[in-house]
Amino acid sequence: MRFRNAFLPLLLLMNSTPDHTRQTLHYHHWTGTFPCNKIYLLKPVSADNRLSILRSDKDWINVWTVFRPGNPVPVINFEQNVVIAVRNVRYFNQVSWKSASRQNHVLSLQTLQTRTARPIGHEASCLFVVVPSDRITAVRCGHDEVTLDAES
Repeated sequence: MRFRNAFLPLLLLMNSTPDHTRQTLHYHHWTGTFPCNKIYLLKPVSADNRLSILRSDKDWINVWTVFRPGNPVPVINFEQNVVIAVRNVRYFNQVSWKSASRQNHVLSLQTLQTRTARPIGHEASCLFVVVPSDRITAVRCGHDEVTLDAES
């Protein structure tokens, strides 16, 4: 019992999360396929960067109606949030949500992907994540990174 009590303050300290430490975050997300001939709607930073940022209702509605035709468009407050799109750029691998963490104003997304050697055909796998835009200056997923102040 004495051993457990000695580490209680340390455990409480480890669970506090000032901004300079890593903080695990939970967000709304959707996965599915997205037609390659409509990738321009995601406003990609570059052809080989998997990340895109959607910042307006107009962009979100255009993307959602292609992503999930016939389904109601989820309402997102773009004054406080942005939508991050993670997509395939070379091979068709299903992209699934794992987790996110923030450290030093950089949001790191962790995704799970299948490992296939099947080139992308007419569709790419895509993940959409709603994230708060305050206190985040950049988003990273694997080797790809995009800043929130970048034009999209």
